[in-house]
Amino acid sequence: MAKKGHKSRKGVGEFYDEVKVDTLLSLTPTARESLDQQAKSIGISRSEVVERLARGLIAPPGTVPLSKEERLRAC
Repeated sequence: MAKKGHKSRKGVGEFYDEVKVDTLLSLTPTARESLDQQAKSIGISRSEVVERLARGLIAPPGTVPLSKEERLRAC
């Protein structure tokens, strides 16, 4: 997803210091619908929801997000 007013360029990271790679992810229809709902509510793509979940930037639905200090202690 391009930043507003900027065109995406292949091979150039926009939000992170690295470029995303294509990854196949198999989900149940229920999980995909949940992912779609999360993406729509935040206004981002499914791919970006997965990215942010994996980076600990957003919490999975139904959980309480960890503080920055708690995330650092977990590493």
